[in-house]
Amino acid sequence: MFFGGGNITARLAEILLSLPAVLWAITFHEFCHGYAAMKLGDPTAKMDGRLSLNPMHHLDPIGALCLLLFRFGWAKPVPINPGYFKNPRRDMALVSLAGAAGNILTCFCLRTAGEDLSRSLPDICGAAVHTDNDLHERGACCIQSPADTAS
Repeated sequence: MFFGGGNITARLAEILLSLPAVLWAITFHEFCHGYAAMKLGDPTAKMDGRLSLNPMHHLDPIGALCLLLFRFGWAKPVPINPGYFKNPRRDMALVSLAGAAGNILTCFCLRTAGEDLSRSLPDICGAAVHTDNDLHERGACCIQSPADTAS
């Protein structure tokens, strides 16, 4: 059972919320393969319209569904012709590594953005939501920033 015997509604919500991440991961990973191949002399992906950040150009419906449901999936492979490469053995290795490098770059960018957001979130909350003594005295529920609770 792929829902793990848990709450089906929660699992469906998790699948829907992970959809943008899955689309980005598939698209950018395949784009990186095609871009590396193009930079190394192979125009095949570009001529085939696969040097694109449009998810529909890279999506394999069954592979994407499996990725969402089972956390294992695949995309349509980017076409590559090693005959265009000056050093086919080395260049094929570089094109292969480009997909993984794209995944690492995405991870680094999201982690950095997350750290920046977590540092600025208390400031944003402190500016946007504050304790109003008048409301508090009337028993209204208020959200307090960490700065409000420290004093």
